Amino acid sequence: MTNDKLIGKLARWVFILQEYEFKVIHRPGITHQNADTMSRRPFTTSEDFLETRQDFDQIPTIHVSYASSYLALLQCNLVEHPIVDIWEDLHTLRFLQHGEYPPQITSSLRDRIQHRSKHYSWKDNHLVRCLPRGDRMVPPPHEQPGFIQKVHLELGHFGVKCIYSLLTSHYHWKDMYAQVRDIIARCEQCDRVRTSFSFRQLTLSPLPIQGMFYRWSCDLARELPQTSRGNVYIMIMI
Repeated sequence: MTNDKLIGKLARWVFILQEYEFKVIHRPGITHQNADTMSRRPFTTSEDFLETRQDFDQIPTIHVSYASSYLALLQCNLVEHPIVDIWEDLHTLRFLQHGEYPPQITSSLRDRIQHRSKHYSWKDNHLVRCLPRGDRMVPPPHEQPGFIQKVHLELGHFGVKCIYSLLTSHYHWKDMYAQVRDIIARCEQCDRVRTSFSFRQLTLSPLPIQGMFYRWSCDLARELPQTSRGNVYIMIMI
């Protein structure tokens, strides 16, 4: 109630609370036994559907040979075919562009290319990401910073979330949010705006009244329509 910089939802809450007379009393956290009552409702049944209670007699086990084989297969796939950016995956790009596999391909690499190519397509010399909400173009890595800077400069230096939301409606690439955050953090104009807003304004106070002509104010209006005498400026003195 004493914060003078509230915005959005918190500011609306303050306006609502101002209709009432109340007193804020601190309550220690240890006495908040009714916190989150609905989300912590006791589960009365004795049947454990999620197997999270760990109070049954026999703990389910996984066969050691199966687990070892699975870990070995997972490690082999990660080492042989690490997960990289789609533009660095030359095998998948070749398959998307020409429908061809690299020569002497292994079965595991073929499976990975087939699985990853299901989420992308190549249309009009552009790489496209296929998403449930629609297709999104995937620009090459060297063009991605240019897209972010263009949207940020031309649309009025919006924040990270707004620029990210605008980009995701047309584009998609790996680590887009982090890249938008880093580029906007280096914007000099945004830094100046944030600095001006963080400056604490002084309290308004009336100016002292002195004698005639004690204080002068001067302003200049420029590039006005030219008069018959050739004047294009007006100086205002108060």
